[in-house]
Amino acid sequence: MANRRDFIKGIAAVGALGVFSVGYKDTIRRAASGWWTGEKPKHPIYGNALPREAHSDPKSGKIVISPKIQISHVVCQGCTTLCGVRVVQDKESGKVLRVLGNPYHPLSANPTIPFDASIIESYKAFTLQKQKYRGTMCGRGNSTFDKLYDPRRIITVLKRNGERGSGKWKPIPFDQAVKEIVEGGYLFKGIGESHKITGLKKIRDTKTLIDPQNPEFGPRSNQLVIIGTFDDGRISLMKRFFKAFGTKNFTGHRGTCTLTMRASYAALLNDWKKQPHLKPDFEHCEFGLFIGTSPGGNAGNPYKRQGMLIAQSRVQNNFKYVVVDPVQHTNDNQASGDASRWIPIKPGTDGALAMGMALWIFKNKRYDENFLSRPNLKAAEAAGEPSFSGATWLVIVEPGHKKEGAFLRAKDLEIGNDKTYVVIDDARGKPVSHTACKKAKLFYDGTILINGQRVRVKTALDIYRNSAYAFTLKEYSNICGIPAKTIVELAREFTSHGKKAVVDIGGGTMHAGGFYAGYAAIALNGLIGNLNWKGGSNVGGGRFKDAVNGPRYNLVKISGAPKLKGIRVSREGFPYQKTSEFKRHGFPAKAAWYPFGHGLQGEMLSSSLAGYPYPIKALISWHANPIYGAASLQPMAHDLMKDPNRIPLIIAIDAFMNETTKYADYIFPDSVMYETWGTAAPWQGVPAKVSSTRYPAISSPLQKASNGEQVDMDNFIIQLAIALNLPGFGDKAIPAEDGKFYPLKCPADYYLRAFANIAYDGKPVPDAKLEDLPLTGLDKFLNKYSDILTSEELRKVGYVLARGGRFQDPNTVYSGEWMSARYKKPMMFYQENMARVKNSQTGKPYIPVPTWFPLRFANSALMEKYYPESKWPFRIVSYKSILPNAMYPSLRLRAISPSNYIEIHPDDAKKLGIKHGEKVRLETPGKSVEGEIRYRYGLAKGVIAIEGGFGHTGFGAHKIEIGKTIYEADKLISMGIGYNPIMPSDPTVSIIPLAMPADFVTGAAARQAHPARIVKL
Repeated sequence: MANRRDFIKGIAAVGALGVFSVGYKDTIRRAASGWWTGEKPKHPIYGNALPREAHSDPKSGKIVISPKIQISHVVCQGCTTLCGVRVVQDKESGKVLRVLGNPYHPLSANPTIPFDASIIESYKAFTLQKQKYRGTMCGRGNSTFDKLYDPRRIITVLKRNGERGSGKWKPIPFDQAVKEIVEGGYLFKGIGESHKITGLKKIRDTKTLIDPQNPEFGPRSNQLVIIGTFDDGRISLMKRFFKAFGTKNFTGHRGTCTLTMRASYAALLNDWKKQPHLKPDFEHCEFGLFIGTSPGGNAGNPYKRQGMLIAQSRVQNNFKYVVVDPVQHTNDNQASGDASRWIPIKPGTDGALAMGMALWIFKNKRYDENFLSRPNLKAAEAAGEPSFSGATWLVIVEPGHKKEGAFLRAKDLEIGNDKTYVVIDDARGKPVSHTACKKAKLFYDGTILINGQRVRVKTALDIYRNSAYAFTLKEYSNICGIPAKTIVELAREFTSHGKKAVVDIGGGTMHAGGFYAGYAAIALNGLIGNLNWKGGSNVGGGRFKDAVNGPRYNLVKISGAPKLKGIRVSREGFPYQKTSEFKRHGFPAKAAWYPFGHGLQGEMLSSSLAGYPYPIKALISWHANPIYGAASLQPMAHDLMKDPNRIPLIIAIDAFMNETTKYADYIFPDSVMYETWGTAAPWQGVPAKVSSTRYPAISSPLQKASNGEQVDMDNFIIQLAIALNLPGFGDKAIPAEDGKFYPLKCPADYYLRAFANIAYDGKPVPDAKLEDLPLTGLDKFLNKYSDILTSEELRKVGYVLARGGRFQDPNTVYSGEWMSARYKKPMMFYQENMARVKNSQTGKPYIPVPTWFPLRFANSALMEKYYPESKWPFRIVSYKSILPNAMYPSLRLRAISPSNYIEIHPDDAKKLGIKHGEKVRLETPGKSVEGEIRYRYGLAKGVIAIEGGFGHTGFGAHKIEIGKTIYEADKLISMGIGYNPIMPSDPTVSIIPLAMPADFVTGAAARQAHPARIVKL
């Protein structure tokens, strides 16, 4: 244990030019090899080059496989893109030698080798003869597999042996740890803590209310909170657990990552539950406008694929694109020539730019009337459109009317039912049901007789147009700092390519006005009707069925599971005016409620610490790190997390001891990279249907449980569920299409059946060829679990796993000029639910259309009121690094980039009398940090930029004691500035743990556009 977990000894902080010093020699030796590390080459020509997996005979083309090498097609976890990879492993040692891109997988190759190509053919993709199918890897993916061998990695169950956050731990047996957290009791009496902890068995009370005075809180089982990671392909199993337990309190990380983008698309695409989003069809698009994202550069999931396609389209399709962002990224460079353009913008003003473009489009009638006037899909298809919109649907705008803000229903006029809407027929000028109209009027402002009363109504597009007219083009220009001429140029260019132009957004909209900024930007796609068009925008091809309604097994259905009731402790997805608190006290609420929020990881933790709206009893954190990832939370969290009265029991599942994990009572290890199970699908950047698969392709050092399986999230959750006697686990747990129930007692029971569903979805895949399985090591692997699936299922699962997933033929993704996989709900410029729900702090309805809102706090007070520009002249932003990332501080990547800087435009620095490389103090309201100035011309003036992923206080940056072994803090990991911890709190929130800055509509963590200043030391 001590040898495997031997943390690198503390080293002095070194600059980029000092990484080769003697004190850093051991760290470098872990990261690389060669003369410069003191290692002599083994061969005079090839040096210490890794062995080949195979070689190709130049004359015959025959592939000769190396008997010493094993290849496996699985998935990279270096970032959230989850690219398909080809893992090259030494058979004798089991060590991973290198990682290549999977040539079958569209996230790693373009074009891809055909899905029906044999595994031998996949070897040819890496020869000179077949280079066009070669799979590629990014620098991050090539480096972060050092997670596997990182000496800081947790490989056994740990129980704290001192106060929370002290860094003192002791290893304990897996079964003992499970028993303790299930039963509870005086678990830390041995270290002087006398409080009794309620075990999970007692917390799982699905009938008794948490608080009878507030029945909407739901049962006591909601007092278990689970904070999860992004969907890495295993989230469906975790969801099965919390549903069986009976808690509503599960959340992912969307609220700290992409929520403003996803919520904006939820509004445009009229699906708040699934929150789909759009991506450009890069292979045929002619113009792209990217606001707050850098496709193929530092962000823009799936960024590696986007980078490949952008480079290709610039050459083959004359693709042009503009990036609007405070920071110039790598996708705008000299190599791109005139094809790309960077436009700097004042942070937090993206919405003003978008509304300025909309204003010009409306005034000059550059919108697509043919698309917008079609009120239903049938009418749209008849008019040659693959999608339709709700632009012409009428909205009741009569002040004081009981249905003010609602769509006018056909039922109100007795011409249809409550599910049909009313439009003004373009030919007859009369109100009709939207389903019975071929073409409707785009703009209408008049009255209609409803139950004998004249009621004023408008079309949704009319309301949107009025919103755009609220400011002049000059005013929009002054707000965002972009010349009016440039705004007109962008609008004209965007509307000059028919359907082959797309607006895309990203993390740059994660600010205090992010939802409306995002909605305003992506609504421009609706004005030209580019949805479902070749060269336009699309929702991707989706995935093959794996868990839900699978053709072989239903991995979601749980017989005997309790119905989930109540509200989440994060106050998301539920309107405040339906609470008992509102009935007693009215507006405002004690803290903001977010009826349109989703995945509010930071709010989930801070609300649990505050005990508002109700206290919790236990927290499970799975690879989550909101203390580092949520703006402003870290400075507040230290003392609060140490207090067991706030959260009595904290359980972490993680491979590393991050900023949040280090406060746990128990830590259960987890598998990483190529040791893990999972089924994943790409973000919408792939138009073909894709399901990626991964399985434990390499051996793992993790502690084993009593069932012989490695102790990771999957096995822990299953064994915990069995110990709690939860439905849907153990014997007879999984229903199958043959009418039988099958066990769920180990991870293979779950994931192999998910793989079988993928293999049998639609037309089943062929059987694996006998020669393919040994080439990928699957012969031994599948034989190990031969009792779980039938022999027929095993052969088809082997076919899928050998290729790293199942992939639709890319030649079938288009149907003429339309996408084959079409999104069939309407594009919406008006959100009825927003008009009918009131803000918990102001008591006023939300604006239901795209609009411009300046940055504001939870109570809608303007940021400028509290932090005027005269005192805080800069706006601070973060951006993603091209290599290091916040999920894991890889030592290989830190060797390249050990620290970040306070980046500023040279003109701003000169006004302050600050030189490049000078040490300064960066201040935000209530926070400050010292760092080194770096000049950056690719930066908007008045902006400070901080590269994310640095300044860790976890991951070994703190001293750790396990048993009698002490691991000193690694100063390399703590180098640089942690961006989120220095963000200011929301001064309008009185409950301190909840004072995180957030988008006032969705609750998304506001990590951009905060006030700041620089003080010369």
